[in-house]
Amino acid sequence: MIRHALLILILCTAMNSGFATDQALQKPFQCPTALSVSVRSAHSAELAATSGDEAESIWVRAMALQWDRASCGTRSPEDATNALAEDEALALWQRLLDRRDAAPHLLYNAILDPNIALSPPQRRAALHRVLASDPHNAQSWLVSLQAELQSPRPDTDRIDALLTQAGQQSEFSRGWLSMVATWWRALGESPANESHGVDAVDPTLQFVIATSPLADVKTLHAVCAHEAVTPLRRAACRNFAKHLAEGADSVAVQHTAATLWAQLATDATDAMRAAQWRQELDSLQAQFVTLPDTPSTRALINTSWIDVLQNGGREIDVQRQVLRSMSTSGTATPGSD
Repeated sequence: MIRHALLILILCTAMNSGFATDQALQKPFQCPTALSVSVRSAHSAELAATSGDEAESIWVRAMALQWDRASCGTRSPEDATNALAEDEALALWQRLLDRRDAAPHLLYNAILDPNIALSPPQRRAALHRVLASDPHNAQSWLVSLQAELQSPRPDTDRIDALLTQAGQQSEFSRGWLSMVATWWRALGESPANESHGVDAVDPTLQFVIATSPLADVKTLHAVCAHEAVTPLRRAACRNFAKHLAEGADSVAVQHTAATLWAQLATDATDAMRAAQWRQELDSLQAQFVTLPDTPSTRALINTSWIDVLQNGGREIDVQRQVLRSMSTSGTATPGSD
């Protein structure tokens, strides 16, 4: 089985549980973290020149420091180096919040990651900015829903209002892959880093999977699962699930959302559309994860990921591009007989 199937499984875990800094995900980056060390060693101006975006440069360095603190968590809290890293990371997050040009996805960690020592008012201000700057994106309202569920006393009426807003939006922009693409511009393309190019694809994916604060499936289940959905929520949950099934950047999220869409379908025709879409997702996944684990296949997958990260797209686009390329080249794919 191709090794990228492991990334899909890890991504499913991360998208379900949120900021997934468990031991299995941290293992590739044990302290000292080669990935973050390479980024931290690059001067901020070089990162900014690479990405063309100073806000992205600040975010990358803040994320690298944040990851160092998580993966080097065995240090004593009194460790001066650890305290310095915490202060430096917090200063970077505060600088990012001060920049009015920061893209919405750069604020997701500041809103949702409890390990960042920002104050509740700062987190609320960041959330208000996301909702104001990207109001037609269902992902913005999903982030707001997740933030409400993380509060000490979630408000049911507010949850219903946010869910209704999410279901009414006209688009679903990629949240997780926007973060991957930002990190890729610093890690994958920057000559200032030790690891770049095709060899940086796996570390880039693993890093953002492990540090993503997004918990799309967990949030969806919390408000729309069988025991949670109410007659008032049913239509909004169906619309939201359809948004995620068709537009999410993770195939794991798409599949789970398609299942919920089918359960909440408005009629038999709607249920059939959901089932057909879920079958298409299953078929692509089955073909992809059983590709031969060869250097040429791995190179093709990495190249496809780079294309998606540079030009926009989703995980499903990677799968389709790889399977199409192998079919065109005459390489047999599972189920193509």
